[in-house]
Parts: sequence; C-alpha cells; structure tokens
Amino acid sequence: MQAPKTLLWFFAGLVATIFLIQIWLPSWGLSITLGLSIYFILTLIVGVYELKKLALNSVPENVRMVATQAAYFPELDTQRLEQYTEELKGLGFEQLREYSVTSSNGKEVPVFARVFVHPIEHCIAEVGQVFAPHIENAPLACVIFTTFESPDENLRAKLSSSVPPIPNAQNEMDVTQLDDSIWSFATSSRKLDPILWTLRHPRKLISTHPEESPGRLFEIHLAKRDEMARALGLEVSRDITFETFEYRVAVSNARLERTLRSKNPFLFLYEWKLVAPKHHEWWGEYPRAAKRKR
Repeated sequence: MQAPKTLLWFFAGLVATIFLIQIWLPSWGLSITLGLSIYFILTLIVGVYELKKLALNSVPENVRMVATQAAYFPELDTQRLEQYTEELKGLGFEQLREYSVTSSNGKEVPVFARVFVHPIEHCIAEVGQVFAPHIENAPLACVIFTTFESPDENLRAKLSSSVPPIPNAQNEMDVTQLDDSIWSFATSSRKLDPILWTLRHPRKLISTHPEESPGRLFEIHLAKRDEMARALGLEVSRDITFETFEYRVAVSNARLERTLRSKNPFLFLYEWKLVAPKHHEWWGEYPRAAKRKR
C-alpha cells in the first residue's frame, strides 16, 4: 500500500513540475533550473517522510515470545548452537528456555533464541540466530545482558512487586517511560545493527565484539558491568526470570517504535546510513554520569 502511494506522489510531482516549467515559470521570468530544483527538493522531502513511514510500519507491535524448538529452523547453525551451549554451561549458566517471536501485526522477523541465566552473577545470556530475508548468512551469536536496579526507590518497588504488563497500543508509552531511568548493559558477538544505534537510548548501553566466544564475552561483560556499578553506585538486579526478560524485550521494542516515531526523518536517515555503520558500541550517558559521581 505504501509503495503505490509513494509512486503516486512522484508522478504528481512530475506532472506539476512539467506544468510549472512550461506555463508558470516563463510568465514569471524564472528559470527552468529553478523549477527542476523545486521538484527534486519536494521529491526528496516526500521520499524521506515515506521512508520513515515504511520503517514504522515494519516495527513489530505487541511482541510476544513463544516456545519453539531448534528442529523447526532448518537453516539454524546447530553445531555452533551446541558449542555455545556447552561453553555457557561450563561458565555456570543454566539453560532456561527456547523461544521465537510473534507480534500482533505480523511484522516479526523469524528468529531462534536459547536463553540462559547465571544464578550467581545474575545476568542473562541469549544464543540466537536471525533469519531475515534481507540478511544473508546472519551468523548465530551470543548476547549477555545485565539490568541494574533503579536508583528511584518508588520505581524499584513498582517493578519488583510484579512484572508490569507487556506493552501494547494502550500502555506502551507508560511502561517505556517507567523503564527509562533504568540502566542496562549488553555485550554481544553480533555486529551492532545500524537501526539500533540510530534509535539508541542514553541508558541502554551495548558493546559488540563480533565472533568472540561466550567465555570471552562473559569476561568482558563482568569487567565492564562491575566498573559501571562502582562508578554509578548501582546494584545488579537479581530478577532474572524469563517473564521479566520477556517484559524487557517488549519494552525495548516499544521504545524503538516510540523513538522512531518522534525522530526527525532527515536526522534518522543521516545517522542510519552515514553515522551508525562506523560504530560498534554505545555508552550514552555513562561517561558523564560516572564523571559526576567522582
């Protein structure tokens, strides 16, 4: 539906430009070059806004995690999956669940993920692979997550009393704002997605180390998250249940949509295509916040 609309805008602009060049501009004493410039500027503006609409329409809504099995994904790198599983278990992680993703608008990307928890270090590890049509040979990767306790005691009480409702069209703004003050840190062996960097959050930090083993990722993750805890005076959240993990993922997805909706489309396009590909990490407010705490 969006593509025909964009095409219609293009031809309408072309017809208007031809009419402008042939009839109006000569009578006003203006040049044909000006008419063409106006046309291309208007086409660019409309095109950028339509691109943003396409991006918004591709975001999954009301994300849910559904149980699955590795056997359902013939393209899954099962050899590396089992290798990573054994390595994580050797590091003290316990396997929790396997899941895929579904959404209410059918925009989800096919994905397989196996989730692990570390009962001593209170972090979550995920080994997964994405099977998007536009991503060729996306390798299976490992990500390790830590969420910190909120410094706001009232917010902490709200979050610890029960897992908040998973975001939907009615409450996504409330839950994302509720979660905005919380710090989190992820260490990943997957390359940083330019879209994620473009829609970054100042307290949701990430460091990527492509093709690193789970053991090395775990070592990097613990060192950096302990440094963050000391520098910011934070405590690691002990809530590592699957339900809370699902809630965090859903909130993150809702936040991405909220950020994309409010972001200037020209800035979005510039950062997405020209700035984000040069980055492999995001530290947000952390350097300044740590400096203020000293």
